[in-house]
Amino acid sequence: MKNKKQEEKVSGEFTNNFSKNEFFDDCLICQAMKAAKNEGRELSFEELQKLFEKANEEQKLKNKLF
Repeated sequence: MKNKKQEEKVSGEFTNNFSKNEFFDDCLICQAMKAAKNEGRELSFEELQKLFEKANEEQKLKNKLF
């Protein structure tokens, strides 16, 4: 017998309702998300992976300087 929780399914669509104030100018990922939104698209998984890798590298450099 299945648990009720297992039977429940999540339905609905992901909505991306960002206002212009929800992005941070100094955040690489936020800048890319804002640019993509202005182009009328979402960032792909691959784009996000590359951005996170780059942001992590930049943070490592900042941590070494301070």
